[in-house]
Amino acid sequence: MADAGRQVYYLNPVSPNPKIHVLSAGIVYPDSQYDVRKENLQSVLFEYVVRGSGHVRCAECQISLRAGDVCVLIPGRGYRYWADRNDPYEKLWFGARGDLVDRLLEVYDINGPVWTAHADVRSEFEGLIESLRLRRYDSTIASRTVLNILLGVYETATGSGDTTPAQQIRSYIDNHIHEKLTLKALSARFSLSGRHLIRLFKARYGYTPIAYAARKKLAVAARYLIDTAYPVGVIAQRLGYCEQSYFSSEFRRVYGVYPTQYRRLGGALPGSAPRDDEYF
Repeated sequence: MADAGRQVYYLNPVSPNPKIHVLSAGIVYPDSQYDVRKENLQSVLFEYVVRGSGHVRCAECQISLRAGDVCVLIPGRGYRYWADRNDPYEKLWFGARGDLVDRLLEVYDINGPVWTAHADVRSEFEGLIESLRLRRYDSTIASRTVLNILLGVYETATGSGDTTPAQQIRSYIDNHIHEKLTLKALSARFSLSGRHLIRLFKARYGYTPIAYAARKKLAVAARYLIDTAYPVGVIAQRLGYCEQSYFSSEFRRVYGVYPTQYRRLGGALPGSAPRDDEYF
């Protein structure tokens, strides 16, 4: 793992597979000063904007990005990409290369230099980043991730997706995890009674939507504790907790240690306490 300002990234120690190989992956946290220039990009860069706004420029064009956007940059060109000064983005990213990557880009008619679309593929990015963080990467995971990202974008663009109401609710929670989520707000968003919404969601995932959101918030908090230097109070505030003490007690209830202890331990939990990736 390497840390550069308000971003964290993981290098892949696994020997390259000629068909597909992810060189590195990471997270960029909101920072109005984030501004990167690449004179000659060496691999295909996949990005997903979690929240906020940003921009990317090359010789041929300049594009603005917002929450939920996927961006693909083709190698062999120079780029500048930066966070919006007033609404800096948080984004997930990974760099990949190989014959299979090139073939998939060809199949989906992505011929650069900058390709963008809107799609719910956050979990695919998060899963790949976690595989590098936990040193569980393999090329099969990488292949499936790239395919699922492109397929998700295709389904969004063509309207050919087949998602259930429960999946739509989960997707909404995942993409609004930094907000305060209530059953009343979810019911209004999906035009369902609270009782029906709970029944649909619990039948699919085994949790009520609010319980799922609470666990998801703690999993994101665990990532912040390891990957950033944000104070515990700032993390609690970012995730919609009104009181730091309540956040800390909830974190301890699930993970077995307080947030400050979790950070000090580097995420190595005592006994049988769950890791932050085990629920999702």
